[in-house]
Amino acid sequence: MKKVLVIGAAGYLGQVLCATCRDEAGVAVYGTCRLGATTVSNLYPLALLDGCGVAALVDELAPDVVVWCAKDEAREYELNDVGLRNLLASLGASMRLIYLSTALADGAGQNEQTPPQSRAAGAYLSGYVNGKILGENLARSHGNHIIIRPGQIYGRGANGQADSRMRRLADAIAANGTMTRSANALISVIHVEDLARCIVELIDHTVTGTFCLAAERPVSYYDFYRHLAGQIGVDSEKIVPIYDEKPAHCYFDVTKAKSMLGTPLRMLEGTTR
Repeated sequence: MKKVLVIGAAGYLGQVLCATCRDEAGVAVYGTCRLGATTVSNLYPLALLDGCGVAALVDELAPDVVVWCAKDEAREYELNDVGLRNLLASLGASMRLIYLSTALADGAGQNEQTPPQSRAAGAYLSGYVNGKILGENLARSHGNHIIIRPGQIYGRGANGQADSRMRRLADAIAANGTMTRSANALISVIHVEDLARCIVELIDHTVTGTFCLAAERPVSYYDFYRHLAGQIGVDSEKIVPIYDEKPAHCYFDVTKAKSMLGTPLRMLEGTTR
């Protein structure tokens, strides 16, 4: 029985991943949640900034694989600089680390060799992106590692709850009646269930390194949000297309993942490259 510890198991992806692991034969899954999350059952409360606490939990559970799903946009740099360092100091050389990152650059056709683009202080999501860049660099110091750069994650959570983009869309429609989205800027997306299944596949894989994970074909923001509208019962005609003079693409070339992983990734209808 392989032991898997999910760091951040109370979050959106963490919950879906734990549920997927429980359905997988030969996998025993454990998870952590933030201190004070008293309504979350079957999880270990853990302060990632507490090195002694992290070491004690890893020593107690002795996991074969640790999946880092922790996320805190407001404190992402500290979470990695302190929390991830604490975890790495506690991992044995044979323990496998799967680190969930994000898209770290802009542009079309990014792959695993695309260098990250750090963001200036005060720029949109600068702390989050720069924290993930640090996290990737730290993860690479552990020999048995996988880094996953996913497309924009969507889909209902483990308990059927709407994802964050669905909620923002619903709020925008309620407030303004419509939402505008670019019809010619392309992005990579991945359904949360597909991402969880890819992670489970990588738990048993011997490969190491970085993977860009997303549906094979990118979609426009407009088509993506029309799809999300349909998922929450909002008239998709309330998504209004706009056309950027210089569209800001952000999508992956997923040749590596497609050649090495067997998990099928669903694609959305709409604009493709």
